[in-house]
Amino acid sequence: DLLGRLRDQKIPCAIGSSTHHENLETIFCMLDVRGFFGAVVVGEDVSSGKPDPEVFLLAAERLGVGTKGCVVIEDVPAGVEAAHRGGMKAVAVTTTNPREALAEAELVCDDLGAVAVDDLRALFS
Repeated sequence: DLLGRLRDQKIPCAIGSSTHHENLETIFCMLDVRGFFGAVVVGEDVSSGKPDPEVFLLAAERLGVGTKGCVVIEDVPAGVEAAHRGGMKAVAVTTTNPREALAEAELVCDDLGAVAVDDLRALFS
């Protein structure tokens, strides 16, 4: 739902993941979501993993956007740290870690379906 709302508002999205390309392509096929992403960066594309921000910086570069207006959606503390180290905001989802472990994020939620585009914009005001 969130990806559709972002697309409707013409907000570009990228994937920055430490997983392998084959794994991500499998997920894209299973969920039919590849079309939502203007850029994809996987573990093979970078030399350092999270909490290094390289994966997110490369994703922003491939999208052609600056990092100051980027929001990273993460489910692990190292990803939240990587977002911040890259000068980006972080939204954490409690799918694999409890709220306490993700408390450094600007916004922590249990379900991305409850996140509005305006909630993401508010992170910058």
